[in-house]
Amino acid sequence: MNWRGTHHGYYGLAILALAIWGLVAVPAWPWRLLYAPLALVGAWLLGDDVYQHVRELRQASYRSSLHRWFYRQPFARWPIVRRLNAWLDHLFGKAPADS
Repeated sequence: MNWRGTHHGYYGLAILALAIWGLVAVPAWPWRLLYAPLALVGAWLLGDDVYQHVRELRQASYRSSLHRWFYRQPFARWPIVRRLNAWLDHLFGKAPADS
């Protein structure tokens, strides 16, 4: 298992941190309504990535449905997503030969 490079769990962690900050720091209650669903999305992404990597310990070829969707849809269609992933891979120290 390789934790270097970009994982959807990292996106989930960033979204969850933003949502928790918003729930704690934003005083106006109507704006807080935006952060609760954001927290759920972040927790879902993080949980899905952790589950995928734990399951890969026993079944190396396993990829979650969210992981497969990401590579079929936004990653394949939008160059900005590929550039963001490449930049984050470099930031997290993933070598080009790492999988």
